[in-house]
Amino acid sequence: PGTRIDLQEVADVQPYNNIDACSKAHDLEYLHAFENLKGQEKERAIREADIKAVQCYDKHKNESGYRLAKSGISGKMLAEDKFPIATKFLAPNYFGSGRY
Repeated sequence: PGTRIDLQEVADVQPYNNIDACSKAHDLEYLHAFENLKGQEKERAIREADIKAVQCYDKHKNESGYRLAKSGISGKMLAEDKFPIATKFLAPNYFGSGRY
């Protein structure tokens, strides 16, 4: 969280491994959702980006950062599903919903 992918000098940095490449793709999808979508469409796009990131991570289980990256996004999705009101209150800009 917090990667300034909106800055060209950050967006231009090449990923150092496949896990980092998955995370960069995830960050770009988040940026698109934040800049272009609203409401449930935004929540849906965020959830889809999260799911795609976890699926991407799972293709590279032996690479550095796999457990941390997967745990972070999987934990976020679990919190959104189990505690949606609290999650929206604590982290409104990072919220994605699995319920449409």
